[in-house]
Amino acid sequence: MNKFVITGASGFLGKKLVDKLLSEGNEVWAVVRNPKAFENCSNPLLHNVICELKNLEDLPKLVQGNPTHFIHLAWDGSTGARRADYKVQLQNVEFSLSAVLAAHQLGCKRFIGAGTLAELDAINYIPLDGSHPNLVSQYASAKITSHFMTKSLCNDLQIDHVWPYISNTFGPGNFTGNFVNFAICEFIKKGKGEFTPGEQFYDFVYFEDTVQGLIKVAEHGKSNFSYYIGSNSPRRLKEYILDIRDQINPGIDVKLGAFPFNGVSHPQEVFSCSKIMEDTGYKPLINFKEGLSNTIPWVIDNLINRNGDKKI
Repeated sequence: MNKFVITGASGFLGKKLVDKLLSEGNEVWAVVRNPKAFENCSNPLLHNVICELKNLEDLPKLVQGNPTHFIHLAWDGSTGARRADYKVQLQNVEFSLSAVLAAHQLGCKRFIGAGTLAELDAINYIPLDGSHPNLVSQYASAKITSHFMTKSLCNDLQIDHVWPYISNTFGPGNFTGNFVNFAICEFIKKGKGEFTPGEQFYDFVYFEDTVQGLIKVAEHGKSNFSYYIGSNSPRRLKEYILDIRDQINPGIDVKLGAFPFNGVSHPQEVFSCSKIMEDTGYKPLINFKEGLSNTIPWVIDNLINRNGDKKI
């Protein structure tokens, strides 16, 4: 049995991760802001720890036990307009370093961050002469900075550092405006869809596989390595768009190229899962169409009908 401290435990991925770890018999300290986040869970292996991001260095006083792994998922301003707020994003870097210090004081052997595919977008685009990064690049830049600085600090403190790149995760329970949710709502509410040409390669991962990947990386990932958690079946974005349209109504009009694409088009190998599969035993289990069939009804019930929009 491993013992995990998880920040951001009440978020979409955090909750799913906590549930999975508990189901496998692991002990979990769920670090949350809301004391009611896990009040309905009676599992004796779960400990609800109330702590604000700005107070992460207080965790050694709040966690009673000997955790072995520290997974830092918490990130303020990960969606919406706050992604562009440089003050918020710079604070997140400081919070991540505080998390490393807390992990060290708690005696954790491993620190696992929460990277994003947006880091690769920024690294490959922002340094280019003549590039035009937008304000949302503040989020990606802060993630890159957090990645590098936590790695340096972990090495100084002699803690294993593992950095997973989390791709576009979708599924029931995700209230963010991720692309899958956005496209579903567009097709249902407007009866049509307008997008970029969609020629760039993309990857969408059902939440169960992302959670599985996080656990595999935490337990078996090599120290000072980064791992991309994906579906291992990347395709061009337009193919995903048509899959979403077809599951809702094949007769819906789709206009590809209605908007220009402004960004980096990654080669297909960027989305390869060969390293995580070889090093950790990770194997994606849920394909896009299967995950989508579970997601569309949830989006209708929770993001469309509940908001008073068009009834289906």
